Amino acid sequence: MKSRRRRIGARRWPTGNSSSRHNPRYRDDLGHPILGLRLVACTQAVCLVEGRSAHEIFGSPDDLKFRSSMTLFAAAAGDNGIFEEALRKYFDGRADDSLNALR
Repeated sequence: MKSRRRRIGARRWPTGNSSSRHNPRYRDDLGHPILGLRLVACTQAVCLVEGRSAHEIFGSPDDLKFRSSMTLFAAAAGDNGIFEEALRKYFDGRADDSLNALR
C-alpha cells in the first residue's frame, strides 16, 4: 500500500508515521556543521523580526512551510529552544497540527 505524502519545503514527508522513523534525518541536519548552524542562525534572524507575522515575512504558502519546519525541527532538536521560540512568537506556540503525531 502506498503511503500518502505531504510536501514540506524541499522534503517529502510521509504522513501518519512515527517520529522515531523520520526524526533522525532532521537530527542529522541539525548536527551538520554547516546546515545545522545555518538553520539555527536563520531561525534566530526570523525571531528578531518585530511587528510582522510569519505571513508578512514569508507570504503564502511559505509561512505554512515555516510552521511545519519549526514543528519538525523542534521535535528533532529536543533541547534547542529557538524552534519552539519561533512557534511561540509566530504561531502562539501551536505546532503544525498535521504533524502532532510526529512530535
